[in-house]
Amino acid sequence: MHYQELLDRASGIPFLMEPLQPKALTIDPLSSSFWITLPSGDPVEVSLSHGVDFLQDFERQERSNRMWLWSLWAVGALAKTQLVSGHGASHATAIVRSYLRAEVDSELRTLSKRMPSADHSAAVRVTCLISYLRCIQQTPDEAVEESLVAAVVDAIGDNADWLANEAPFAINNHGVMAAMALLHAGALFDGERGRLYTEVARERITRLADECFDADGMANENTPGYLNFNIILYNEILRFITAVDISPGLVEHLQKVVESAREALAHCLWQDGSVPPIGDSPVYRPGLAPKNTSRSFSASGLTVIKDDELYVSFVCGSASEAHKHMDDTALTVRFRNHDVLIDAGSYNYDHTDPYRRCLESTRGHSGIFPKAYDWRTRREIVREHGGRHDVTDQFVESELLSQVVGTASTQDGAFRAKREVSVVWPDEIVVVDSYLHDSSTSSPGWVSRFLLGPEMQVTNTSPGRIGLADGVISATLFSDPSRPVEEYRGVAGDQPRGWRSVTNGVKTPTTGLDFATDAVAGRFATLLKLGPAHSLHDCSPTALALYLDW
Repeated sequence: MHYQELLDRASGIPFLMEPLQPKALTIDPLSSSFWITLPSGDPVEVSLSHGVDFLQDFERQERSNRMWLWSLWAVGALAKTQLVSGHGASHATAIVRSYLRAEVDSELRTLSKRMPSADHSAAVRVTCLISYLRCIQQTPDEAVEESLVAAVVDAIGDNADWLANEAPFAINNHGVMAAMALLHAGALFDGERGRLYTEVARERITRLADECFDADGMANENTPGYLNFNIILYNEILRFITAVDISPGLVEHLQKVVESAREALAHCLWQDGSVPPIGDSPVYRPGLAPKNTSRSFSASGLTVIKDDELYVSFVCGSASEAHKHMDDTALTVRFRNHDVLIDAGSYNYDHTDPYRRCLESTRGHSGIFPKAYDWRTRREIVREHGGRHDVTDQFVESELLSQVVGTASTQDGAFRAKREVSVVWPDEIVVVDSYLHDSSTSSPGWVSRFLLGPEMQVTNTSPGRIGLADGVISATLFSDPSRPVEEYRGVAGDQPRGWRSVTNGVKTPTTGLDFATDAVAGRFATLLKLGPAHSLHDCSPTALALYLDW
């Protein structure tokens, strides 16, 4: 295909550059070098004469930084910057030249396809390189040699060929991004090659839409945040295939999938419209009105019990291992838009970071856990015990109460826990935990952990009663007076605990309450009364019956 025809085809791809954001870039047009902050949060230096060192080391977030650097996200962002503000093309060209050199002179081409999230990186790379071609076509002053355009096109084809193989295909948001990249590549290349990319993308999109969501619209990535991200991706695909008229039948099918997913997300949102930090998600508002009624997505392991004032979430089970934390039996409670009990969030994606590990492990969740799980990741537990069997067993509702029951166990039967959560309307939550582990298992004992909202403080304690308040609302946690409780907050060091993150890269100290036992088996009940309660006599008969009669 002729040089100019390739550039023209790149410029004709609909919605190609809309997801790219130039706002994170600060560029001095007169400088010989500049810095770009990657989406992972760390800066990289770019020289106009030498480009980027693609094999540079990073002090932290090595995997995330390399994934974003090698994705050429910066090239796409600079191309968008050029079209928005009139500068950025020459800076993008410097990065592209250094990338092409690195592919020839180093192991970059091989390494970039072997690293974690290689499919994500390659998908972004395809779209950003095509965006660069559009930038060149629409910037007459940025004259580049035809050989550079040919090399860029070869790199696009190399990455698209790899994405079209079955090996890197994933049934999650990475698969959706790869399909979108193949649609872009299909629009760039004419003839049989372009048709192949488009057909592979169409087949995969159909499969992804059928397999990535459960019957109730919940995505298989264990967090409301990634449900919303999938909705964004499918909307992008919908706009593209509608504009190019690829498959009217697929358009209709995806519209139904997205509608069901939006309905699921509306049930998951906090009452203020925010995505809750359950699993791998920061807090943000997706612009969707919340539905303040309860919903159990049992196939995906998430139950939300809510009205206009109270929000309770319960996690037990999963549809996949994608973004799965050590959070089975985890509970959150939010009352009148104030956090009472929380999930800790995610902080970042650097699994070598002790704070990421803290938030991802049982230390970041309000659940019933074996002591042996403390500080360990889901992957480590699955590897040791041959798998997990976690399931939401039951969800029932009446005018008086809503109840959800979940069972968490290892595949080999070494550990088994059951949690029953009863929401007695309008302001009481009763939690009954039962647990058992094989007596031959090392590190016996269990902990019922409650992470408090960062503003929530322990105001007073007495045997079996803990007062809580954040200056606006108060609560009281009743428990067995014979069970000791350990209180901690913002503990640093090699194995931190008592932290939360609702914004990527930002952590906040929070209070944890651990009710621990060395017993092999047993039961433990707690009653959370939202509002002041001096004693159990201030609780409803229904809540007392559930709490005392277990």
